[in-house]
Amino acid sequence: MIDCTYILTVYDKFLDLTEKRETGARGNSKKALNLATHVIANTRLIQTEKGKANLLKAATFRDIGKLGISEEILNSGEISDPNDSRWEKIKNHPRISMEILQAAGRFFSPEVIEIIKHHHPWYESEGFLLNGEWNELTVSCQVVSIIDAYVGLRSKRVWRKGAYDHNQAMKELLNHNRRFCPSLLIYLSPILIKMDD
Repeated sequence: MIDCTYILTVYDKFLDLTEKRETGARGNSKKALNLATHVIANTRLIQTEKGKANLLKAATFRDIGKLGISEEILNSGEISDPNDSRWEKIKNHPRISMEILQAAGRFFSPEVIEIIKHHHPWYESEGFLLNGEWNELTVSCQVVSIIDAYVGLRSKRVWRKGAYDHNQAMKELLNHNRRFCPSLLIYLSPILIKMDD
């Protein structure tokens, strides 16, 4: 039987490799983990120990599937046209993440895989709410989605000058109120600002 510490070490190396390939992504998994830890410590959104562990793993490993996307596409600039062929490839990263994590067997629970699968669908989209209801799993999907977008906005990117500050990032996220649950986004704002703590 393989030791869980060994699996975590291997996957941590995968994350490091993933982030080295994308300009501005260095350290983003650790920032996401830090924010997820703050969410757990400062809210009662996720109450079970299993739910907390799932949130931490999903926030950390959500983008590991970018290993399956070419560096050229990852660093090619902003994609504003949904018909752009680059977008088709990039939006596959949650599926690739799921495949990579499922290879670790029981270390990544089915709930972690579900959270990663749903960390990009829009809040108002049909099929976002698993079984049509809010529960610890669907809240985790939205929390990871918000953390993912916030960390991305607070990072330097090829297509924009500098990273956004907290207020700019929150304004941008609130402008996408169909993608994120607005009340959850506002609730998490004082926690998100702790990203660099």
